[in-house]
Amino acid sequence: MICNKCKDTRHATKDCKLDHCAVCGKRNYITDDCTWLKQMKLVPKFVGYAARGLGVLLVQSSKDNVELENPNPMAPVTVKSGMLNETQLLEGLNYMFNWNWQWRCKKQGSSAFLMRFLNKGRLMELINYDDFTLLGTGAVINIKKWAFDSQAVGKSHTVSVTFDKVPDCFRHFFGMCEVVASLGPVLEIDMDTITHERIRAKVGVRDFEKIPGYTEITDRDLNIYRVMPTLEKVVEMAWYGDHKRQHLEEAGMDCVGDELRKRQKNTNNSGDTNREAINLGILSLVQFEEIKKRSDAVLLTQQEQIKEREARKKVEADMAAVMKRMQENEEEKARQKALRVQEEKRIGEMEKERKSLMDLVHKQQNIIDRCVEKVER
Repeated sequence: MICNKCKDTRHATKDCKLDHCAVCGKRNYITDDCTWLKQMKLVPKFVGYAARGLGVLLVQSSKDNVELENPNPMAPVTVKSGMLNETQLLEGLNYMFNWNWQWRCKKQGSSAFLMRFLNKGRLMELINYDDFTLLGTGAVINIKKWAFDSQAVGKSHTVSVTFDKVPDCFRHFFGMCEVVASLGPVLEIDMDTITHERIRAKVGVRDFEKIPGYTEITDRDLNIYRVMPTLEKVVEMAWYGDHKRQHLEEAGMDCVGDELRKRQKNTNNSGDTNREAINLGILSLVQFEEIKKRSDAVLLTQQEQIKEREARKKVEADMAAVMKRMQENEEEKARQKALRVQEEKRIGEMEKERKSLMDLVHKQQNIIDRCVEKVER
C-alpha cells in the first residue's frame, strides 16, 4: 500500500490529508503532479471576422460561478444622482440603518462603492428598495447583488441570422459552426433548416448593423465560396456601459423591434446593390497603399536587423578568435614557465652532483698524496 499523493506507505490515497488537485479537481494526486500542466495551453479564438467592428476574442473555457456563502456578503453601491464620498456614505448608512454594524466601503470608479453588509437578509432588504435617497446627503443610491457578471462592461447582441448560398460541404453541424463564427460567437444552429436554401442560426454580434451582405470562406481544397448572411431578428439587445444598459432595461424590446423592422424593410426595398459587401480578400487602393507602406517599413526594419545581426556575428567571431589567441598565448607562457622550472631544477640537481663529485675527487687526491708521502719516507 502506497499513497499516490505523498508517497507514504502508512496510508492509502483516499485517507491522505493533502488537498485535491487545484487544476483538474481530482483527488488522487496533488497539483504538482497534474498532467494538465504538461499539456498545450489553450488560447482564445477570434470570431466575427466577416466585417470590421464584429470581431471578438472568445474564451470558451469559462465555468459557472459557484458562490460561496459568506456571513457578510459584498455588494456594489451605485450613486445615481448627487455627489458622495466614502465618509458621507458611511455616515448616511449608519444614520439610516442602526444595525450595530461597522460599515466599510471601497471606492470603485467615480460613482460606485464596494461594501460588505451585516448578513444576506439585510442585503436583500436594501436591494428591494431599488433607488432610494440617503438621508443627510440628498444623494440617490442603488444597491445590487454582487456577481461576476456585474463586472462586465458590455454584452453582445443575440440575433437570428439566415445564411444563403451555403455549399454542400458545409451543410453539417460543425461546418455551419465555423461559417456562423464569421459573425461572432455561435449560440445555436437550427438543424431543421440544414437542408433548406436558407440555414438559420443564432449568434452573438457586437453590432448587427455591420453584418455584411456577404462573406467569403475557404474549404480545405482552397475553394472560395461566397456566403450571404441576412439579419432575421434581434433576440436580445446588447448594452455597453451603465447608461446604455439602464436605457435598454427601461425602454424594453418593443421599440427596438419596431426600429429593427423599419431598418430591415428599408434595406429590402433598396435592393441588394446598396448593401455593404465585405470581402476580406479585396482591399481598396488606400488600404493597399497603407499596407504596402507598412510592409516596406517592416521589410526595411528586418533588413537592418539582419545587417546588425551579421555585424554582431562578425564582431563576436573576431572576439572569439582574439580570445582564443590570448588563451593560447597564456597556455604557451604557462608551458614555458613549467619548462624553465624543470630546467632550473635539473641544473640544480647537476650542480649538486658536480659538488659531490668534486668532494670525492678532493678526498681521493688527499688519499693519493698521503700514500705518496708514505712511499717517499
